[in-house]
Amino acid sequence: MPIKRLALLALLLVLVTSPLASAVQSAFSYLLPVDSTIGQVIEPVGGSVEMLTLQALGSPYDLAWLERYVPGELHQSFVHTYDQLLASLLPIRDVLIGQAILRGTLYEVPFRTLSGRLATGFFVWYLDEDGETFLVSLSFTYT
Repeated sequence: MPIKRLALLALLLVLVTSPLASAVQSAFSYLLPVDSTIGQVIEPVGGSVEMLTLQALGSPYDLAWLERYVPGELHQSFVHTYDQLLASLLPIRDVLIGQAILRGTLYEVPFRTLSGRLATGFFVWYLDEDGETFLVSLSFTYT
């Protein structure tokens, strides 16, 4: 008889504390803030377009940068359009990255710089049929 009561008490204890444990876990988990210009701020994870954006913003703009992030057939037009801007802006160390917005096969990744010349912008990445990701466009707005 006492074993049945003990088993029943243990079962009751598990049933009562399980929702409490979940509530405690969610109380200690957190979301990064929502920024008024870029939306939900995130911590980029490896292999994501958000991480690619963070890496591209944090690297100096040179030929290696261009070859790593921009498809070869777009090099000439990309340099013509963005060369002066990227040369004066990169690398950026202090930046907030927002959650990517998927638009068909394009990912728009918003960001906001926190040091130097303050700016907000988007990197637009193309995901091709082979799973390769390329930078095809970007925008900057100085604040």
